[in-house]
Amino acid sequence: MNHINFDDKIYSCANGVDLDDLSLYETNKTNNKALHQRSNHRVYTVLTDGVYLLTVTIRQDTRYVQKDNKFTANLEISMKGPHGYLSATNWPLLHFYGFMCFVYIFFGLTWLVLLFMQWRDLLQIQFWIGAVILLGMVEKAAFYAEYHELNLTGHLDNIYGVMTMAEVISCLKRTLARTLVIIVSLGFGIVKPRLGPLLPKVLGVSSLYLVMSLMESYFRLSSNMSAEILLVELPLAALDSGIVCWIFAALTQTTRALRLRRYIINNI
Repeated sequence: MNHINFDDKIYSCANGVDLDDLSLYETNKTNNKALHQRSNHRVYTVLTDGVYLLTVTIRQDTRYVQKDNKFTANLEISMKGPHGYLSATNWPLLHFYGFMCFVYIFFGLTWLVLLFMQWRDLLQIQFWIGAVILLGMVEKAAFYAEYHELNLTGHLDNIYGVMTMAEVISCLKRTLARTLVIIVSLGFGIVKPRLGPLLPKVLGVSSLYLVMSLMESYFRLSSNMSAEILLVELPLAALDSGIVCWIFAALTQTTRALRLRRYIINNI
């Protein structure tokens, strides 16, 4: 028995499970070569859930191949569950993104109805809020298509374009959402008709966040080094924290301005 330590638990599995042994071949005793194989694919069904260690070893069998002869081996391992190729960790995400697509569609239709009802008093920022909802709907649809295709085929090569598009849209949506929250917290359309000198700062922070979020997505998808990913995520988290602090500080100033304006109106 082989024992594996994982998360302070000991798992064991039977040693020597041979998925494709030589007894499945018909051989020619004259030249000691395999004539044909009964099946090109071997299937082994795991009977119980748990943590399994799969070890693949490819070596020459001197009974059929001369020793030290070079050879090429093509090996494909497919792990498919009862619901498809998605793992138990990623399977709930397929339903989550499908559900979120309908949620964003509902939000989008509701927002359109509200805009139509208040079409005389609309502000420009309200159209940008609709753009955030639209980006969120497209983002969730792209992620759903990504997981759905991965569940059907099990190959990442077919969905690399969808993955890239989903990540880019996600970065755009997060950037636009944070920009709108900053603008509203600064009092645009409430106590300020224009942002004035604050506009370049808002655009600069938004552009920096977009670039850093795109870099984080790129390293997360292409790099297997946790150190590189952490090197990008830490500045992004620091920038996000700074944006949150800026939002709360601006909200405090906007609230004070509203209270002062109400006090002046009451005195008049």
